[in-house]
Amino acid sequence: MKRLILKSLKWGGVVLGLFLVVFFSWSAWHTRVTGRRLEARLQALRAAGDPVSLADLAARPIPPGDNADVALEDVAAEAEAIQKGLMEIFPKIGRPEGSMDAETQSKVEALFRDHPRVVPRLLEAAERPDYAHAYDVSLPTTEFLSKLMDVIPKHRTAARVLAAWSMLLTSQEKRDEAIAVNVAGLKLSAHWSREPMLIGYLVSVATTRQALLGAAQVLRSGPVAEESRRALDAELARRDDLDGYRRALRVERSFSLTVCREFTRNMFWLRGWLFNNALLMFIDFYEEQLQRSETPYPGLAALGPPTSTRGYWHPLRPLADLLEPAVLAARRAAETQRAIVRALRVLNALQALPPDAPAPADLTTLGLPAAAILDPYTEKPLIVKKLPEGWLVYSVGPDLVDDGGILDKDRDVGFGPAEAPSKSPTPGD
Repeated sequence: MKRLILKSLKWGGVVLGLFLVVFFSWSAWHTRVTGRRLEARLQALRAAGDPVSLADLAARPIPPGDNADVALEDVAAEAEAIQKGLMEIFPKIGRPEGSMDAETQSKVEALFRDHPRVVPRLLEAAERPDYAHAYDVSLPTTEFLSKLMDVIPKHRTAARVLAAWSMLLTSQEKRDEAIAVNVAGLKLSAHWSREPMLIGYLVSVATTRQALLGAAQVLRSGPVAEESRRALDAELARRDDLDGYRRALRVERSFSLTVCREFTRNMFWLRGWLFNNALLMFIDFYEEQLQRSETPYPGLAALGPPTSTRGYWHPLRPLADLLEPAVLAARRAAETQRAIVRALRVLNALQALPPDAPAPADLTTLGLPAAAILDPYTEKPLIVKKLPEGWLVYSVGPDLVDDGGILDKDRDVGFGPAEAPSKSPTPGD
């Protein structure tokens, strides 16, 4: 019996040894093959100027006088103090929703008077030519994400402060000054679109929408100078693309690749399968999403669901699959922003027409570029109606259903008259 046990152990050891030899031989071969593929893919991304790790997101050296972030950080604490004061005056949402009575105007004026540097400094930041926040890119991904989440709420606060200042100016019938404030808000949002990852981009979308809503409120409140209309239209034209969305995807890819490196760092024996394949899978995933961004939204359905991760059997594949809804939601947010930007350009042009002018049968007569009058969700002209209360301009929105201009909860997206039953969509707060 003892001899049988020893013999079994001996042969078991032989089999185990052979298995390990085969396994490590396969692992070495697989690591070499996938490593070559991975390095070629990474090199192509580097050649295109795309980041492939958090280290690549290090802030570019910008002269302090050119960096909008320097001016923003300078008044971040005071802007937060104004926001807290606004919450006391407007406890429901922390900002004025419409024209303010004399008593409310007095309270808001006093609040801004207590912090006189904030608005001038925010307007100065908007005019600066560049933006970069100095994140510590040597941190682990979880800590980096935590630092990002400390910074981007300040952008929301700054946007809300400018929105309140715009509403105060509008209530005082200083509409041209209010338009300038909202143009500044759009410029700041353009700076913030350079923040890392999809979450940074989505905050930029939310603050852009805040400025769009503010500008629409000004236009609906009364006449503005032609110079103000031109300045607003010029800034709106710069926000009508998917460049920010694509940049966010590229930066999100670098974050995902860094997460993969951290996850597989101590598993050298499975480096080829676990590490190389993980990075290749995420590169494929984001490459497919970037390619799909070139397809107009109405054509996405014909493409079917993404397929880039389907050929991978990998423990990190569920993470990639979970990213798909988030990426699609970001695409919808980007398209909704484009739809609202175009709706505001059309509204701006319509408001310049004589009061008794009928709704134009052809929006091309407004003098806007051909693309600026199209609904990005359908590639058909935006819908325009002249109601007794004023103009209604809207896109059918992401559900692709025309709800007749009901703008609540983004059933349709656009702008209507202030007195109309359908309210303009509320920006993400």
